[in-house]
Amino acid sequence: QLTNSWTKVMDCMSIDKDDNAIVVVQDKRHGPETYTAYKITPDGTSVWAEGVDLHSGVYPGGCAALNMAQIADGSYIFAWQEYTNDNPNTGMLRMQRVSADGETLWGEGKVLQEENVPITYPYVLDAGNNEFPLVYAYGASQEIQVRKMDFDGNDVWAQPTTAFDAVSSSIPLWTFLAVVPADGGVLIGTYEGDPNFPYISYVKADGTHAFTEGSAGLRLGYSEWLAWGVKLAFDQENQAVYAVWRETDFNQQYSQIVTQKVSLQGELLWDP
Repeated sequence: QLTNSWTKVMDCMSIDKDDNAIVVVQDKRHGPETYTAYKITPDGTSVWAEGVDLHSGVYPGGCAALNMAQIADGSYIFAWQEYTNDNPNTGMLRMQRVSADGETLWGEGKVLQEENVPITYPYVLDAGNNEFPLVYAYGASQEIQVRKMDFDGNDVWAQPTTAFDAVSSSIPLWTFLAVVPADGGVLIGTYEGDPNFPYISYVKADGTHAFTEGSAGLRLGYSEWLAWGVKLAFDQENQAVYAVWRETDFNQQYSQIVTQKVSLQGELLWDP
């Protein structure tokens, strides 16, 4: 439906287990930039009426980078970064759980925040058992951390696991970080270094690292060219990971697409 508000390009859509479209828009109907979610059935029916206000009436100074996942009981986890009007430079994460019939279950939401430490760019994934990994960037160095949360928004692991020590980039992480579920854990792909090389990290379902390289990340490629845009796919049947990325020469005049197959123990299975 047409509104008097403006809609940003960071809208988000996901398809749930029953082929419903979960559509989230960000607009100014509540004054600041806020998120409203809609559930559309395969026949085009909107079953959440006027939409679900993910903020439950408590509105931030601004928000961005929303991500979402459906967990085993059919409810939905939404996570985004936001800031307050009095401190726009310190980001925090807010999470909201919405039932299948459109009820917000966590009140004003669950907040992940530390004083003067930006916590940004969340990713949520279904891990089974009504649990979900929460991936985010921590601090100015953008250390990539992983927590496992339960359906009440509580930590399952004793402490977060660092997937990557740092990802130094002026480009927003949501434009290039690859985050994929794998056997209750999470695979994360990125490019890092000087020059850029492609890397992967695998944090298992128990919060430990699968690869001996740990938070340094396993380098995927053999080439000395610059790497960009790592994408990942998990092969459940064969217990392996496929990676694909783009490489360019140092002048970025020539490019090629490179693929690699990786075992869950961190062995590169394809030669250059």
